[in-house]
Amino acid sequence: MLVSGNWSVPYLLDIRYFEKPVLGYWINCIAQWLFGESHFAVRIVVVTSTLLTGWLIYKAAMVVWRNSALAFNAMTVFLSSFLVLAIGTYNILDPIVTLFVTAAMYSFLVALSTPNKTGKIIAYMGIGFFCALGFLTKGFIAVVFTCISFFSHGN
Repeated sequence: MLVSGNWSVPYLLDIRYFEKPVLGYWINCIAQWLFGESHFAVRIVVVTSTLLTGWLIYKAAMVVWRNSALAFNAMTVFLSSFLVLAIGTYNILDPIVTLFVTAAMYSFLVALSTPNKTGKIIAYMGIGFFCALGFLTKGFIAVVFTCISFFSHGN
């Protein structure tokens, strides 16, 4: 995308590549445009996504338990898990879609815990926004995971 300037059709080895939606590739190309073609530019997106997911887990735990030590432990357990450490440094789309799904679930928690109507509407709009970003990153799986968690809530 950076070389050709064509941001609408992704290519892999000069072959059109429509296996995944385009948002993940746009984010990676923007990082390479900002930081140059380097290992840092390739990995900064997934590392940032993983760290932001940990931060959202902390925020969600604070909403549920209102205990900063317990929320910090939840974030630490997530960030120190082997699979999170392994995948969080490779340039794949999974940490990015995990961030968007986690943000949608955090918005759902905020919608459940907010007493006023305006806060609920904003939180529900956040759910739709983050599900849309997840859909544009990895496809329908982002919406499926989010809806499964919503419908299993039982309200």
